[in-house]
Amino acid sequence: MEAEIITPSLTIFNDDGSIDYEGNRRLIRHLIDNKVDGIVPLGSTGEFTSLSFKQKKEFIDFYLSETAGSVKLLPGTGCINYQETIELSNFALAKGAEGVLIIGQYYYAMTQADIFHYYDYLAKQIEGNIYLYNFPARTSTDFTPETVLRLLNSHRNIVGMKESVSTFTHTKDIMQLIKAEFPEFKMYSGFDNQFLDNIDYGGQGSIGGLSNILPGLWSKWVSAKKAGLYSEIIDIKEKILSLMKLYQIEYNCSGLFKELLKARGLNINTRTLFPFEHVKKESVEEGLKLISQVMGE
Repeated sequence: MEAEIITPSLTIFNDDGSIDYEGNRRLIRHLIDNKVDGIVPLGSTGEFTSLSFKQKKEFIDFYLSETAGSVKLLPGTGCINYQETIELSNFALAKGAEGVLIIGQYYYAMTQADIFHYYDYLAKQIEGNIYLYNFPARTSTDFTPETVLRLLNSHRNIVGMKESVSTFTHTKDIMQLIKAEFPEFKMYSGFDNQFLDNIDYGGQGSIGGLSNILPGLWSKWVSAKKAGLYSEIIDIKEKILSLMKLYQIEYNCSGLFKELLKARGLNINTRTLFPFEHVKKESVEEGLKLISQVMGE
């Protein structure tokens, strides 16, 4: 499989908290022009938990219209209400999405039997490609490799997975168990700095938030990996490793990333939804300084 970078896109809002469609249009163009391979609207970076069900449907419809098949689109459709997850997923797929990314339940802890039961039911009701989303820090639940394999043996429409885990060994263990039987299964790492490990163990690449800010750097990394340009691969790897510090400047990175994008020239509103409306000026300055140092600007 070829390496990919998919962007879990920010959501741009007006000052009153409504969706700023023109601002989101500019962000989409920014990503496509810089050659990302795909976009995940309504992911964690996109503040999906703050949007109503109606807003989510309208936003997915907008994204599909704006991208028009130019990039892979994998909307995040996981909702706390499983019936809404099913409805939103089928809506996105019927409209033409490549697949849907579904995070597990994020209030009640789940056993492995619960995880299987949940996704088994969803897969029977959803008419299209499903990508599992494992994010233990947000769900308090962690897929075992055996549970992933069991789901794949039960459902051919489960075609991929995003792993947001701090230790890549977990992702490696899943791939080593499933790849022989399911070589086309697409595994993405949610942390930007795990991209090379992911590819080297048979994965597809990364769904990484830094690509909102520097999609051009990310697409160059993907191209270098495809072409086997070792020195460029290592050079960009070191840059990405340094840029990972951006996630630590503010506890919620979405607002900071919007501020950094605007400061670097993208004409967007930087409003982030309650309770994360305020980004410290010092944080923006620190982020801009880091980017400038890393990129040699």
